[in-house]
Amino acid sequence: MNEGIDATTAAGRLQMAVLAAIAAFERDRIVERVRAGLARSRHRERLGRPRATLDATAVARTAHLSVREAARVLGVTPALIQRHRRVPL
Repeated sequence: MNEGIDATTAAGRLQMAVLAAIAAFERDRIVERVRAGLARSRHRERLGRPRATLDATAVARTAHLSVREAARVLGVTPALIQRHRRVPL
């Protein structure tokens, strides 16, 4: 907007189209570099949060507590407690 391009003329529209194409090209290059970096990182190590594990005795010890209280006591998420408390079908 600060470039002083007159969008009502053919030359101004051409300039805007060229600038838009360059911006799209730059964005695509950034996406490619980010994806390549993530793929390289995934190849080296597991990305994300470390997996939380619980043994059956810890779950049994907190069976009398609510899901939230058990999660707080064990230092894990409530979802993990629910997953371990589910009865297999």
